Amino acid sequence: MTAVKTATDDGALPTASEHATPEHATPEHATPEHATPIDDTSALAASMHQARRAELFALIPPRYNFRAHLVIPSLLTAFICAVAASFLRDLRGRELAIVPAMLVVTNGGEWLAHKYLLHGRIPFLEEIYVRHELHHHVAYTHQDMAMRHARELWMILVPAYAVLILLVVVAPFAVLAGVVFSVNCGLFVTMTALTYFIAYEWLHLSYHLPLEHPISRHPIVARLRRLHATHHDPALMKRFNFNVTIGLFDWLLGTLYDPARARNRAEPTHP
Repeated sequence: MTAVKTATDDGALPTASEHATPEHATPEHATPEHATPIDDTSALAASMHQARRAELFALIPPRYNFRAHLVIPSLLTAFICAVAASFLRDLRGRELAIVPAMLVVTNGGEWLAHKYLLHGRIPFLEEIYVRHELHHHVAYTHQDMAMRHARELWMILVPAYAVLILLVVVAPFAVLAGVVFSVNCGLFVTMTALTYFIAYEWLHLSYHLPLEHPISRHPIVARLRRLHATHHDPALMKRFNFNVTIGLFDWLLGTLYDPARARNRAEPTHP
């Protein structure tokens, strides 16, 4: 709840972001008569972006409840994990090893889902691609990541029912772990996957809070936000920084964006 704690009753976030100032905008005191052609181009691009953002905001269903969207998935996950934990019996220390193993597996699953599901047109699942790449990435660019209104959670968080879909996806792996190792291991697979998903959602939300928000100013969040902002660069989004939490699989698979390497590739070589 802390993430939208500063929202007013109608959901507006009372920060400087309301003024639609891009995160790397030119100073407000710059006047048209002193503007350069680059300034004019940047201003036009910013204006077009804000217009497109307004169009996307208008797509949010009138009956959408941002408070319910924020809270229900976390409460549902906590309930499912509590029920799963209640079935733990005769826990042995070595069974806990399944937890870090599952954290690595879910990090890889996050990378795969982001690259091929959210940024790929998979038959029967194209709506997910549209919501993510054509809505989310258009509304929030690498130069303007901050949300203006709590109702924009509709464009940031996945649908609340995704927790149940994930539960169905994880169930076969939990059963397999239960058969191969122990029932406790199967329960830990379920709890770890669901908890990771909620952590993903809250971290992702933190990257799109206004820069003035206390959470945005936390050093760890600020660092992860910069990595995610790189992914929101239209020229880079299909190639780099697919991990939203920790960039383990981006590092392992060579998709962690390195500005120095990018500059070296861009510089012409001379014989």
